[in-house]
Amino acid sequence: MTAYLVCLADLPGVDLVEAANAKLDESERRYNPDLYRGSARESASTNLVMTM
Repeated sequence: MTAYLVCLADLPGVDLVEAANAKLDESERRYNPDLYRGSARESASTNLVMTM
């Protein structure tokens, strides 16, 4: 499955390392590790509504 996804991402020229680093940077910006380490709470900046 992983090999398929890597090949699929390569078709449009997606750089997986760059995409992963961008995702980590965005997560670190939204969720300051010093404030959220060990906590399950969400950042106040998120506008997500979880419903069941």
